[in-house]
Amino acid sequence: MRIAIIGGGVTGLFAVRELKARAPGAEVRLFEAASRVGGLVTTRWADGFLLEEGPSSLRGGAHLVSALEQAGAGAELVLAPAKAPRFVWRAGKLRRAPGASIVSPLGMARALLEPIMARRPVNGNEPTLEALFEQHFGREAGRLGARLAANGIYAGDPSALSAAAALPRRWSALGSRRTMLGAMRLQSRAQRESGAPTSIWSLRTGLGGLPARLAAAHIADISLGARIESMGAQQGGWAVAGHGRFDAVVMALPAYAAAAVVREASPSIARQLDEVSYAPVAIVHLGYADTALPRRPQGFGF
Repeated sequence: MRIAIIGGGVTGLFAVRELKARAPGAEVRLFEAASRVGGLVTTRWADGFLLEEGPSSLRGGAHLVSALEQAGAGAELVLAPAKAPRFVWRAGKLRRAPGASIVSPLGMARALLEPIMARRPVNGNEPTLEALFEQHFGREAGRLGARLAANGIYAGDPSALSAAAALPRRWSALGSRRTMLGAMRLQSRAQRESGAPTSIWSLRTGLGGLPARLAAAHIADISLGARIESMGAQQGGWAVAGHGRFDAVVMALPAYAAAAVVREASPSIARQLDEVSYAPVAIVHLGYADTALPRRPQGFGF
């Protein structure tokens, strides 16, 4: 069996790992348009500072830790303190979250009444992230909590994000718990029992080295500088333009890029992919000498 993976970011590289495990006899070939694998995951050094030009941390289960160990990066794992505070800028001040100072006393009181006032989705309908938080914590605290969750992970609009898609484990845990707090405890316990990190993590030398390690650990036929323009059905499989026939194709591309590749083969799927919106994100690095800071910040967030 020949399998093509289009896109050499972290998603494509993990797809190689999974396919090698599930179909060890398959011929897996990965195509990446850039001159390196990794996509947005990039680390560089400047003036003694380690700069992440893509994601700076990850949160994942035991399978991610296993992949790190197989790739020889287990010793580089750095965990954020599980109880490190998060800070947000609100009402003109830097405030610790969660905490009483980020919402009004009335809003905090409603949030604390979640065990008796939480509401289920109407008719089993799947709510947005904002609606879910409001159903559990009230309008003020719920909207703020949803915005923090959306901004911190997706940089998206919580009133448009699906709760089940944005917080899949939390949503699953809610199926057996009435309260969000109960679901959070259930999720934390399951994560501890799996042996996975319970906090966000990164690598001591930055996440930029992870893609190359994954590629080396799960060797596939990797073609760099190979931009796939189109594909089409052929003899029960797929013809990838310029690279022959494959029995299966894994699309590991952003929706807009995938739409361009499949447009000829399936205009209807391309139209659906065209409708997927992306939130714009800018990364700005600010570096300070220790002596320039009145005290070393503890925590993360703002």
